[in-house]
Amino acid sequence: MLVDIVELRIKGVRRPKAEVRASRSARGLLLIHKLRPWEDHDGAPVFATLSGFALPDLYRARVLHISGRNIVVAGQQDHGGGLVFPQAWWCRVVMATSACMDQAEFEAPP
Repeated sequence: MLVDIVELRIKGVRRPKAEVRASRSARGLLLIHKLRPWEDHDGAPVFATLSGFALPDLYRARVLHISGRNIVVAGQQDHGGGLVFPQAWWCRVVMATSACMDQAEFEAPP
């Protein structure tokens, strides 16, 4: 689905609400995948990625909240050099159509 995303943390530290609301969002296709799709949901790590924008992926991702057009996805981001921080994305759905789903399937990693 096409979403606008605002990161809720910087290096694992929660951003103030006023800063989050004033932030510029990143727009792209939100894709949520299981790394090993043949395993049960509980046994397979899940990651979320924003296609079309350079945000580090969320590993061990989970959807925390859905309300109207708002979704909060949380997980861990790998910033390289062994630095892994908790992160949450506030996603505002722009469009969720079958066209987006077809595009998401086309861009999904094998």
